[in-house]
Amino acid sequence: MTDPDAIKMVVSHSELSSIKTCPMQHELGYRQRWQSPTTSRPLVIGTAWHKMLDLWYSSRRGPKADEAVLGWLVDAWERGQILDEEMYDLLRWMW
Repeated sequence: MTDPDAIKMVVSHSELSSIKTCPMQHELGYRQRWQSPTTSRPLVIGTAWHKMLDLWYSSRRGPKADEAVLGWLVDAWERGQILDEEMYDLLRWMW
């Protein structure tokens, strides 16, 4: 019989991997919730690309899907979400 008041703990594969790789990494990242002060370039590009695809797929029913995506890209550039001109050009080229 299980205790209904027992706390269930869910541990992800990446958490287990960090424990094996470096116990301090696990301590800081998972227990103390430390985060990197900067976002990596590949993460920014991947996040932007997924946003562009999301806009395109959600706009496919309308005639202006490309306009919605490119409009978001220009807005993201102006808001500073795209780190530099090279990244902007890459995303534009990918699209």
